[in-house]
Amino acid sequence: MTNVIQLIKDIVSALVVHDKDGVKFVIREEDGNVVVAVYPSDADMSRIVGKNGSTANAINTILKKIDSPDGKRYFFQVGDHVRCQGGRINMSCSCDGCKRRGAK
Repeated sequence: MTNVIQLIKDIVSALVVHDKDGVKFVIREEDGNVVVAVYPSDADMSRIVGKNGSTANAINTILKKIDSPDGKRYFFQVGDHVRCQGGRINMSCSCDGCKRRGAK
């Protein structure tokens, strides 16, 4: 588990420009999966998320391809945003994509 988490920390620290010490990582297990949530400063948030979420999605794509020795799947999350899986509407999500698809 530590190698995968260290990979995520290395990727995020390479993206952060303004406040390298202000990035907070929260690791939690949900349903047998590991979610690594990153809380950067507001100035660095857009660099980690990327245009239309492209950077965050790329990190999740890398994590999907990793066969972890503990057999768990890893997911990357920026802030408190709930990742929208498979284009389904997530009613607790406030992203523009979910709003366009009918979430409140």
